[in-house]
Parts: sequence; C-alpha cells; structure tokens
Amino acid sequence: MAKQAKRQMNIRPLDEMDIDLRTKDLLARALEVYNSGTIKYQRPITLGMPKDKSIAMDECIKCTDGIINHFAPEWQALAAPKFLGYALLSSIAQDPLIRAGIETIADDMTRKFIELTSKGDEDLSIKLAELGADLQAFRVKSLFNRALSLTGYMGGCLVYIDMGELDDEEKRTPLYLDSATFKAGSLRGFRIIEPINVYPGVYDSSDPTSDNYFNPETWFVLGKEYHKSRFLYFSQNEVPLLLKPLYNFFGISLSQQVLEYVQNFTENRRSAQRLLNKFSLTIWKTDMSAFLSGGDCNSLTQRVKYFNAQRNNDGTALIDKELEDMVQINTPLSGVTDIVSMSLDLAPVILGISKDKYFGDLPKGLNASSEGTNRIYYDKIQSLNEKISYDNVEKVIKILQLNRYGEIDDNISFQFAPLWEMDERERAEINKIHADTAAVYVDRGCLSQEEVRGALADNPDSGYSNIDVDDVPETDNFADIDLEDKDEAGSVFDEALALDEWDESKHPRADNGQFGSGSSRNENYERDVVNAIEKAKNSPNDKLKVSIGAVSSKLVAEARGNGFDIDGYSHDVDVSGVRHAFKQHGSNQEYKRGQIPINDEDIKKIPEVIYNFDKVTFGTKDSKGTDIITYEKRMDDGNVFYLEEIRTGRKTLTLKTMYKKRR
Repeated sequence: MAKQAKRQMNIRPLDEMDIDLRTKDLLARALEVYNSGTIKYQRPITLGMPKDKSIAMDECIKCTDGIINHFAPEWQALAAPKFLGYALLSSIAQDPLIRAGIETIADDMTRKFIELTSKGDEDLSIKLAELGADLQAFRVKSLFNRALSLTGYMGGCLVYIDMGELDDEEKRTPLYLDSATFKAGSLRGFRIIEPINVYPGVYDSSDPTSDNYFNPETWFVLGKEYHKSRFLYFSQNEVPLLLKPLYNFFGISLSQQVLEYVQNFTENRRSAQRLLNKFSLTIWKTDMSAFLSGGDCNSLTQRVKYFNAQRNNDGTALIDKELEDMVQINTPLSGVTDIVSMSLDLAPVILGISKDKYFGDLPKGLNASSEGTNRIYYDKIQSLNEKISYDNVEKVIKILQLNRYGEIDDNISFQFAPLWEMDERERAEINKIHADTAAVYVDRGCLSQEEVRGALADNPDSGYSNIDVDDVPETDNFADIDLEDKDEAGSVFDEALALDEWDESKHPRADNGQFGSGSSRNENYERDVVNAIEKAKNSPNDKLKVSIGAVSSKLVAEARGNGFDIDGYSHDVDVSGVRHAFKQHGSNQEYKRGQIPINDEDIKKIPEVIYNFDKVTFGTKDSKGTDIITYEKRMDDGNVFYLEEIRTGRKTLTLKTMYKKRR
C-alpha cells in the first residue's frame, strides 16, 4: 500500500503572527515535529515526566499506537485531528477571539456558582452560614473560575489539596475524607496545577472492569508522585479510550476545537482588507509604442508620476484628447461582509455559546429577542457544571466540613444556582395565577390560610419567602360596625388609634428640636425580654415580640456595602426565635461541639451584640432562602454568634438563633 502524505496542520504563517522571535522558534519546532510524523500517538512529553517512565504501564501505549497505525491511511483520509501539544495550546490561548469564548463560559459557570442547602428537620442554618464563609475565605469561586478557564485552554488540569508539608510516602498515600485521617484545621488551601507539569502514574491497562482502567491511580508533578485523591480533577470533552494516553488523560481543549474556524475567519477578514485596498483600479490608455520598442521611457514615467500625484478627488487629471484615455474599474463588494461574518458564525456553535453572548451584540429587528437562545445557553452551562464541576464541588464541601467540624454532615448539600431568572412581569403573572388558585382552594375549604402562607414562605419567587408563617395578621372587622351608631363607631376608632399611641420617648429630638430618625434603643428591653424568655420555655404557641430598637447607622453602612438596604428597619426578638435558640444551643450537647450552652443572660445581652458587634457578615441564606445577618461579639464568657432574619415586609431584623463558642 502506497504511503499517503500526511495532512499538514492548517495554521496561519508564523511570520504573520504578532509574537516574539523565541515563541516563533518554539512554534516552528512544534509544527515540524507535528508534521513530520516521527512522533506518533504516544503520550505527550511534559515537565512532570518522571525519570523512569516505565512505571506508567507503557505497554498500553504500544498497543494503542499499533491499532491506530494499522488504520493510518483511513485515519489520514478523514483528516482527523490529534493533540497539538501544550506548547502550541499555550500560544493559541493568546488569541483574543478564543479567549473571549472560553472566558465567557468559565465566567458564566461560576457567576452565581452554588447555593448551600440542607435536608431533614434539623436546623442547619448556622453550619450553612459558616460553610458559606469558608467558601469565601478559601476563594473557592475564583479557584473554580481559573480551573475551568485552564480546562478550556488545555483540556483539563489538577487542583492540589494543600494539607501542609508531606514526605514522599505521605504524598503517595490516599487522602481519605474522614475524621481519622483529615484533622480539623489542617487545610491550607488549593493550588492549580497546569497539565504541562503533570504526568500519569500507575493505571490498569488490562482489565476493563477495574476502577483504575485507564484511570491513573497516581500523578507525577514535576517528577514527584502524588495519589489522585489529593487532587481535584478537571476535564472536559473526554476522548475515546485509545486516545486517552495521547491527551495526557485529560480531554480535548475548546481552543483546539475552535482553532480552525477562528483561523478561517482571520484569513477571510484579511482577504476582505486586501480587496478593499484594491477596490478601485484606474486604467490609463496612452501611446506605449516607445516603451514597447525599447526606446526612452522617461517621458512616460514622468507622465505616470504626475498622474498619480493628481489622482485624488480634489485633483485634476489632464490627458491628451487624441492619444490618451482613462477608465475607472471598481470591484463589486456585495456579499463580502456576509462571507466574513459567516466564517465566524461556526465558532460560537463549536463553543456552545449563543451568538449574541459571544459577540456582545443585541439581536436586530423589531421582534428580535435572544430569550430563547439564552435559555438554551443557560441550560448548556448548567449541564457543563453537572459534568465538570459537580464531583469537585461536592468534594470541596466535604473537605471544608472536615476542616471546620472534624466530621461530615450528610444532610448538607448544594445546588448550582440557575442563571435564568424571570423578569418582574413574568413573576407577577405567575404569582397571580398561584394566588387565584389558592383563593379557590381556600374558598372551597381544601386549604387553610395558614397552609397558603406556608406555601408562600416556601416559594423563593413569591415575594413573601421571608414571612413568619405563624405570625398570621389580625383583621379589624370594621365592616360589621354600624356607622350610624356614632358611639359604637367612635369607640372603635378610638381603640384603633390607641394601638399606635405616640410615645415621644421612642422618638428622641435632635439638638435643633426636630424629631430624629428613631434610632433609639428600647431602654426597657432587659425587663421586657424576661416575659419572652418565660413564654419560650412554658408557652409553645405564644407569638410575643419584644422590640430592641432601630438599626444603627453603622449597620446600615455595612449593609449597603454588601448590597442590602436596611435603612428604617428595627431589631426585635420573638418568642419563637428564643425558643429555637434554647432548643438547638441551650443544652449540654453544646460542649461536644466545642460550644457553650446559651442561657437567659445571653438573651438579655442581645442589644450589646448587635449594637457593638466586632464583626458582621451578610450574604448567607437559610433553607427557605431568607437573607441572614450574622453578628460576632467577644464577651467575657465566650464568643457570641447572633443570627437575624431580614424580614422586608415589616422592615424588621428578627432573631433566628444564637450560639456561643469558647474563646
């Protein structure tokens, strides 16, 4: 069988690339190796390669290489691509069109990232708040963004779980996610490792039923061997089994997939530029006899120079009316723009991005809308997160739990936050349908008002997800009053006014005599809360609320810095919150958690915590989606953590729970 010529890689000339000479030399050598065919389908050479390469079961490479080369003619006839190498991929990553697509995908995959959730009846809001703070402290969102970007450029990467200094033996041992091997407080952080620095270690190449079949048990990082459990593994566009060694056991990079289409666009754009420069051609008809006969052409040359100097639109062209003539020929440009534009239309298709997302344009036309394409794109992002990020996020959450608590709570989970959101009109229309349906059920006795309130509280899109389900509003039945009976009507309205009797002590005046913002505290809080504590312990159905006072200007400023507006809100404590705090954090079980049981005195000291806090945290939510504020205050007997719900309907910040830790 005649040996067929190997297909050359379709890449634009190196002398047209805006890169330095050293990079051009590197690329020239890489292309020479690629096009020569001397290095076939063996594993790529990386900086992570150990001295003894035979440890990685190279017999499978020989087998793979032999199978592929057996079908070499057919392979070449299909013009099938192969791994470009990390040097060439690193150079391609500089292309702005390729970067735009890959960075957009990575940014959208981590834009809203994840929401921590809980299962079961136990209130885990404190743990969720603490884990949310740990996600921020270890910059997990930024870590995943950079790892996903690198995966798009290189086909994959590893993220090292830094547990401090390890000897060579410890590096090769598995990192078990349990309290026996993972000590609390031992996590130092996460480190991204580019695939150029890694090389697969031992894996099974003979038993397809094995978990390690073409799945490296260890990795070499600059020649040092680490167990795979000490890494987060990122990969996309996985290749078939025979090609795994060729791609260093990662996947096909998006940059390699889209390269040809970006190059085609670049070439078409340059061709259009050259065509534009040659748009207009001037033909000057003159006597060429002297030139063609070999005579003196100085006069003709001078004539041409004069003509070119005067050929702009403001100039005048003088020609001999008998011997000369001038013709202007224009190249038609219709359709050139469409050809150039169409050559890049396939790039977002390969990347899985909508055109308006990739180009940053809004759809054109009176009825043009990107809603449908954006929904498809957001579904694609959700799918990518499930395939690439899910296992890694799950592992990170377990690691953070072990690092903080020394154990893993199986009731703590997560979900990727959806990118698609309904606008106000869509949300209002859906809520109206739900309200009409609920009204019918209530009228027919199928549901109670309390059940409807519970459904509103459980629905984060209802606009009432932060309401207190048990706090059913009381209705003033004025419709039953006969207003002709002035005495009865008058007494009713007098009662209504008495409900909101003015108390000037709660509205202090400023120096100028005007009433202030109402930022005073309830000076009688400690006395009033005693009743709430008593009801919390002995009256399970009581709904008493105790006012603490208006929010401070300090807290308002902190909230605005975190995207919350709580100006005009007030603090309060209700019996249900006190009851919950005592139930969850008031027993001696707290000592097993490294915490201190709270008592009556801690409830009385709440104003000191919220008005003189050492630290305040915004941005966490409970299991129902209600925004939570977490205060930290160093007290004589321990560090107090106080959690408040932001109730936008009544503009109150209400006790959620509180707990105390040893100092």
